[in-house]
Amino acid sequence: MEFFSILFKDAKKESETLSNANNDPGFFVDLNLNQVIDEIIKGKEEYHLEQFFYNNLHDIDSINYRLDIMRDLECKDLFNCMVDFSYQLKRMREYLSFSGDLHNHYQKEKWFLDAVYLYCNAVNDLRFRMSLAKIKSEGLLRFYKWLNEYENSEHFVALFSKTKELQTEFNRISYSIQVGKDEVIVSKDESNSDFCAEINKTLQKFSGVQLNYEIRFFTDLEMCALETKILEIIRKMNPSVFEMLDSFFKNNTDFLSNNIIKFDVEIQFYISYLDYINKLKQKGMHFAYPSISNNKALDIVDAYDLAFAQKSLVSHTEVVCNDFYLNNEERIYIITGPNQGGKTTFARAFGQIMFLSMLGCPVPCRKASIFIFDNIYTHFNKEEKLITDYGRLKEELNRLSKSVKDPLDGWTDCIKM
Repeated sequence: MEFFSILFKDAKKESETLSNANNDPGFFVDLNLNQVIDEIIKGKEEYHLEQFFYNNLHDIDSINYRLDIMRDLECKDLFNCMVDFSYQLKRMREYLSFSGDLHNHYQKEKWFLDAVYLYCNAVNDLRFRMSLAKIKSEGLLRFYKWLNEYENSEHFVALFSKTKELQTEFNRISYSIQVGKDEVIVSKDESNSDFCAEINKTLQKFSGVQLNYEIRFFTDLEMCALETKILEIIRKMNPSVFEMLDSFFKNNTDFLSNNIIKFDVEIQFYISYLDYINKLKQKGMHFAYPSISNNKALDIVDAYDLAFAQKSLVSHTEVVCNDFYLNNEERIYIITGPNQGGKTTFARAFGQIMFLSMLGCPVPCRKASIFIFDNIYTHFNKEEKLITDYGRLKEELNRLSKSVKDPLDGWTDCIKM
């Protein structure tokens, strides 16, 4: 079973979208989408999600492909499964970075082993928990089928088996350290007793509290001279285990699956967006899954400005909703009213819904029936820059020229259909 992507139906769709990548859409600032997207991807900088949130899709099938995955992930168990998998992969990358940065040969290899162990367990847990979910989306079903085959592949089964075997061998290593005035003696632990556990068990009868009796002599990640010497003694006491570790490190440097790496990045698109809107839902904000068609009509009910709603969580300002529709041959919407009457906020809400719909995301309204648009052009009023050596008119014309080729095609505070 082949798997390609949970963001794009095939390589051609991905190429078409990302080849025309726009890292700074001109209308983002006018529509306050920059604020929205920045909040959505905050804390996930390592995944470089901008490329997915800045570039909309251009066909109904691709949009519905994402919307169906969003619907699947509304299931709390499945969503938590993806969050846990993401966390384990993040820890794995952290362990691999330790392995790459440290200097002691065997310390590097043991961090590598721990990283592979995390990876194998994460894959195993993801496959199992996905098997329990009622997945309906084409994208997640395709990934699950591939994941099931990957987990049962000869390569992965051998990798997981060898990893568990080696971890078990390390867990069996037991030694004692006697610290004297002028010497440290390292020897095999023949007692087979955990004295700390025995003491804790005795004290618990009186205190009723389970104590954390773990003792750490060294806190730095990089080993000091004493630690290095102790490790060398332990290695000589257990030569076969460390020989296995050497062999494991040399033979498994390419253990990561490219599909797993790609899935881990792409699932962040869904996790980050659903995390964002769930916070707003808890405050009573509503979101709808847009219906996309080729019919040149619009029907949007109870739309609101997402950036404004985000700020209202702190300011407790009332969020006003509006309806928007175009029927039959209607193509132009003219908004009039007094200053500070909400015209710009209305236009922003509409623009946000149109753009987010084309990303394949739930949108800020109760209902949205829309069509595929060609582009978004905006020209909102901005504060005058006093540092420029030209007037306000020229500044406005310079900005406007970046949005439209023909001045007749540009409209103030509106969207071109």
